[in-house]
Amino acid sequence: MGTAHTTLQRFVVRMLFDPQFVDRVHQEDQIPGLDVEALAWLRAVPRQAWSTDPYRRSRSLQALLEEFPVSAAVWTTEVGDLRKLDAFFSSNAFHICIHERGSLALSFGNWLVASAGPIGTLETAFARARRFTPPQGQGWVLAPGHEPVALPVGTVRRYLAIREHLGGDAIGKLLKGLDLPSNLPALGEQTEHLLIEGGASSELSIGHIGQALYDLLNGARHAKTIVQLQQLAISLGAEPDEADTVVQDLIDEELILEIAS
Repeated sequence: MGTAHTTLQRFVVRMLFDPQFVDRVHQEDQIPGLDVEALAWLRAVPRQAWSTDPYRRSRSLQALLEEFPVSAAVWTTEVGDLRKLDAFFSSNAFHICIHERGSLALSFGNWLVASAGPIGTLETAFARARRFTPPQGQGWVLAPGHEPVALPVGTVRRYLAIREHLGGDAIGKLLKGLDLPSNLPALGEQTEHLLIEGGASSELSIGHIGQALYDLLNGARHAKTIVQLQQLAISLGAEPDEADTVVQDLIDEELILEIAS
C-alpha cells in the first residue's frame, strides 16, 4: 500500500469519529492525502465497522468539557443545546488536528473561541499551560507551561463567576440547560495582559504583566538568539544598555530557556 502506515491510521481515526467523513471516503473520487490503493482499502472495510461504538464521540466530548466547562457554558448561551458541541468531531478543526497529530483539547478550545469569545481564549490558554509541549528549533524560547494572553479587562472575574455558578457538577448542569446569571462581571473595552503559569502537576497561577513583557514573551514562542531577544526588547522600549539585563532576568526567572534541535 502506497500511503504511509501512520498516515492511514489517522484516516482511520477520522472515519471512526465522523460518519460524514465516511460518506466522503465512499462517495468522492479523490480524498487529499490518500492514494488509490489506500482509498480502495478503506472502502473495502464494511461501513458498519466505523459505527460499532456509538458513544465514542460523546465520551470524547465529555472529556473535553471537563477541561472547558466555562467556555461550554458561554457557548450554550450563544448557540443552544450543549449536545451540539458534538459537531466538533465533524469540523475541519478536528480533522486537521488528527491529520497533523495535534492536541485535541487545544483544537477544541480554539474551535470554541468563535462563540465563547474571551472566556474561550482564557480557558484555551489554561489548557496550553497544563501541557509541556517540547519547544522546537535551536536557541532561546518561551518555557513550556507559561502562557502570555491578552484579554478584555474583567475576563478573569467573569470566568470565576461562571465557574462558581457551575458548581461541582458542571457537565450535569450544562446538560440540563443552564441560564447564566444576568449580573456577571462586565468585560471592559481596554485590554489587560496576563501570564498564566502551570504544568501537569501544579495549580495554575495568573499574574498581570505589562504589554512590553507580553510582547517579548510572545516573540519568544519561536526560538531566537540572545541578540535577537535583546533587539526585540529594544524595539519594545528598553534602552540598549538595559536589553541584556531584561533578557537575563527572563532567563533567571526561567521564563525562557535554551533548546537545541
